Amino acid sequence: MKKTVPAILILFLFVASFCACSSSKEAIVERKVALANSKITESELFVQFYDGTIKSYSSLQLVTGIYKSPHLLADGKLKIFPGEILAYQNKKHFAVSAAGFSYGGHKSNLAVETLPGFAVRIAAGKLNVYVKKYLNNSRVVDEFFLQEGNGQILVYTPDLMDALIKNNPEALDFFNNNRNKMKLNKQLKNTARIFNDTYFMAKASKKRN
Repeated sequence: MKKTVPAILILFLFVASFCACSSSKEAIVERKVALANSKITESELFVQFYDGTIKSYSSLQLVTGIYKSPHLLADGKLKIFPGEILAYQNKKHFAVSAAGFSYGGHKSNLAVETLPGFAVRIAAGKLNVYVKKYLNNSRVVDEFFLQEGNGQILVYTPDLMDALIKNNPEALDFFNNNRNKMKLNKQLKNTARIFNDTYFMAKASKKRN
């Protein structure tokens, strides 16, 4: 498609703080890499409107703030609001409106990282993974969705992931062996990467033969 006290106690607190900071920085870096890799192309900036029209722009910026309705600013002048579009891609990520999902999950008006009610793709290929943020008791929570190819986008459950990757032993083993061992976003992203890489290599091998 075109167009992130006793001396021993002080030392402990310092080490704990350092580890937490390092872990946080690592998560931010992983998130940025995932978003960059989930884009359809490296350079194309576009918006897909509800009528199916796809328009490309030279710049596409997410605008949020107090007393501002979250929107995209295209080419520095054109305001595009969430209710007008199905999907968009800017320099940071590709995102789709959760209103079009088969099951939309929790409703969200948060404009964190993307437009409110939109989900950002963090893994792309034969198996796509999306994440949407919503508010749960004053806490921002990630909700994940899965999509096989261009099929329906469904809210994530372990059983759904098992069903989608059941024919890929490597991805299935990784997913099940790492439950509760790593953060869910990293587990899903890496499972999708293994699945997509294996699928791509198998497809390329068939073409050669």
